[in-house]
Amino acid sequence: MFRKFFLLLFTLFLAALTTFGEGPLYSALARSNVDLSVSLSQKQLRVNQSAALTITVTGAKSAEIELPEMDDIVFQQRGQSRKIQIINGDFSSSVATSYHVRPLKKGNYTIPPITVRVGDEVMKTKPLSFTVVADAVEQGSSVGQSGETTGNNGLAFLKIENLPEDGYRGQLIPVTIKAYFREGIRAEIDHLPAITGASYVLTPLDRQPLQGQETVNGRNYSVLIWKSSISAIKAGRHPLQIGLEATLLIPVKNRPGRGLDPFLDDDAFRGFFDRIKRKDVNLQSTAHMMAIAPLPEEGKPADFNGAVGDFNFKVEASPRQVEIGEPVTLTMTISGEGNFDTVSAPDFPVATDWKTYSPVSRFEDKGEGYRGIKIFEQAVVPTTGEVQAIPELSFSYFDPAEGSYITINSDLLPLHVSGGKALATQLPSKQSDTTLDSPSEKDQLLPTIDQHLTSSSFTPAINPVFQLPWFIILTALTTVVLITVVFLHLRKRYLSQNHQLLQEKVLKKTLAEKDNVLQMAIKQGEDGLFLKTCREMIQIHLARLANASNREPASLILSDLKNMLPAESPLIEIFAVAQEHAYGGGRLTVAQMEQYRQQLRSSLEENR
Repeated sequence: MFRKFFLLLFTLFLAALTTFGEGPLYSALARSNVDLSVSLSQKQLRVNQSAALTITVTGAKSAEIELPEMDDIVFQQRGQSRKIQIINGDFSSSVATSYHVRPLKKGNYTIPPITVRVGDEVMKTKPLSFTVVADAVEQGSSVGQSGETTGNNGLAFLKIENLPEDGYRGQLIPVTIKAYFREGIRAEIDHLPAITGASYVLTPLDRQPLQGQETVNGRNYSVLIWKSSISAIKAGRHPLQIGLEATLLIPVKNRPGRGLDPFLDDDAFRGFFDRIKRKDVNLQSTAHMMAIAPLPEEGKPADFNGAVGDFNFKVEASPRQVEIGEPVTLTMTISGEGNFDTVSAPDFPVATDWKTYSPVSRFEDKGEGYRGIKIFEQAVVPTTGEVQAIPELSFSYFDPAEGSYITINSDLLPLHVSGGKALATQLPSKQSDTTLDSPSEKDQLLPTIDQHLTSSSFTPAINPVFQLPWFIILTALTTVVLITVVFLHLRKRYLSQNHQLLQEKVLKKTLAEKDNVLQMAIKQGEDGLFLKTCREMIQIHLARLANASNREPASLILSDLKNMLPAESPLIEIFAVAQEHAYGGGRLTVAQMEQYRQQLRSSLEENR
């Protein structure tokens, strides 16, 4: 009941603001509610690796963004999303635009402030700095080929499938990337495969690849499979090569030395003495040479904006019956296969009978990054009653299979606009140049003031509704109620923050219980239980430090520790020993376990 009452008051408050129109109070509130933010997903990239740039405008339904031009940096728009929310009485609207930022050369870069226009207001984002390091080949890493990788003895390799011999610049070419790892070999992969070089762009890969099993040259391999696509950005003959950085966890056989009981040399006991050897590798696919042709100039339509693929195009309008000045929403749908990054909204014909607004878009991925539907919505407003239909819109694209340009024209959409004739009858008719024969005829053609005056009550002044006393009192009461509700909501949110203190208390209790398990394992000489518990304590502590609420502590691995802790931290050594023991490492003495326990407790207390 209270929530319904609050929503009613909130609606009255919005109605009050609407009644004020575009007055000073409404404009000031609108400006104060608009907030601009910008973020970059990564601060360090490799050459030709992409980062996600997101520009979010809160408090607006649309925004115009002017990206800067930068040498050796390519911006590719990925889409735009709008959000309107009313949660517990809090109203918010936002529009977020995302781009891919892809560097072509190594170095230090700064994206200058980006200009964003919201209505008549102009805002700028803060500058963003990032570093681009050399790709794997330039860094001199070991390069393997598709087959038996150099220096890996066939333990792992990378290859690309479904590559053609030629293509067009801007064409999206489906590819399959496969990473092979010898059966029995485990691997840690911190980065996704990336193109080496600056001639091609790789569509962002899924962080959860498909998995399978294959036999190559009589050997069994575990295979990671990514379905993606590539696009050439330069014409000519260029090699395509993809690299993947990984760490191989290789079991090493440790046989008992001579003089020990030969019974222990049996195969059934060898796994007990195995240990794990870590080997960092940089897998590289075989360089595939492709001939990339430029898009032909002959036959290029005037409205061609760079779309390459095989597309369908349709236009819908709603509503079809409007009055002069009322908006009509155009929904332009482009579906098919191709490079949707280069697909832009068709241009609405320039005409004095129409007022147009900037379109907004959204993309629906239908699989593997190159199949989908891109939908543009644009508001157009008829300014005269002479408009009878939505004009034809055209969309042009280049079809690589046909090797030619194709233009699709939409149909005329009938539209009924009312109000035009009523405006025309209010205009005075043009007088004839013929001389009036007599004053009586003139009096009949030109009505006098007396003919239009009728007796009625006289109103001294017309006061707008927002100046009436009852409306001012109602607005003041609504404002007081809203301020009270907001205060109570903020108080409730402040009290809920005590939940974090409770979580910290539970975490402390959990670590204390696991410390008791460590003491018990030391007393009983159970080094397996000891190291397993140590690993769990480090993972829980690391998740808390990183505030990784979206990750399970058990998913944190050794590479995460190395990225988040100093190299001299004893937690790294303890975690590595625990990991090696899990794969068949040696045993620990009671003294070693006690030493590790003291180091673990000391490190956890220092970083708390």
